[in-house]
Amino acid sequence: MSPALQPKEARRTERDWYYDADPASRREYDTFGPWIGIVRSLEDMPPRFRHAYEELHAATFLYKIPIKADRRTVRPGMDLYSAILAVSAERVVVLEWNGSTETRYESPVEEIQAVRIDQDLLPATLSLLLNDGRTVTLGYSSVSDKDIEQVVRFLREHTAATAEAHRVSTAGQPERPEITIGEGFYLSMSWKHVRRSPDARILYWEQPGVRLGGLKSSLGCLLVDAGSDLVIIHRGRFVRRWLEAVYSSAESYIPWSVIQSVELVQRPNGRKSPIPTLKISVRGHDIRVELFSPGAKLEGLLEEIKTRMVP
Repeated sequence: MSPALQPKEARRTERDWYYDADPASRREYDTFGPWIGIVRSLEDMPPRFRHAYEELHAATFLYKIPIKADRRTVRPGMDLYSAILAVSAERVVVLEWNGSTETRYESPVEEIQAVRIDQDLLPATLSLLLNDGRTVTLGYSSVSDKDIEQVVRFLREHTAATAEAHRVSTAGQPERPEITIGEGFYLSMSWKHVRRSPDARILYWEQPGVRLGGLKSSLGCLLVDAGSDLVIIHRGRFVRRWLEAVYSSAESYIPWSVIQSVELVQRPNGRKSPIPTLKISVRGHDIRVELFSPGAKLEGLLEEIKTRMVP
């Protein structure tokens, strides 16, 4: 046979990492992204945490939290999820994998003293303040903030005082004049809370931009009486450098029933200069809010919070 007619040897090709992976790993890889995943079956549970599925599968919310990684750097079969969040009416369970060790956090819902959400563009954190002084934190991407909002709403319903208890604590109090908000971030946050709940009303708003010296200014603060809990909203901190861009935010939810005391501290520990700070004490934690309004306005806020505390 002429050499020109002889069949050519097939060219070698590299193995395909995607199609060489087992089907279960490919399915997990196909659904991977920065968003929180919902676990509906044993197959949805990440292999690293599958041992806990039988215990946690009946939870009202069962979420898997993805690792922080660019999709192009991961492959089927890798540990693509770093944590599991299971929330029910009785307890909250968090399982975390740091690459070498699995850590478990568990708390009865009634021991949660406050819930906080921090966001700074995409990075976000859910924090649960427990009555033994611990704070359980879970990082996630804000693209899944709707999923976390559902969890927070559920926890608020199960940790807050009843509406009846709140009405007793405020009976006979004079109506407070309506507060008008004139700044975009706080206006949108007030709409979020006041329009969702007929019982919600604004307790206090502090306009950002108070000059503090040293090319620094305040970032403002908003406190909302949401019916059965106190909502504290600010920018994750209270002071910025002059003209510094700040995109962060923080929302804290504190049931009126867990507040043990509230006071106005003029010179907090570690501060060189006086900064009036509202200190709200719950079991195991002191929640501090820096305020820059005139003293008379702060004293009025202090008394208003005291009247809403559930005895």
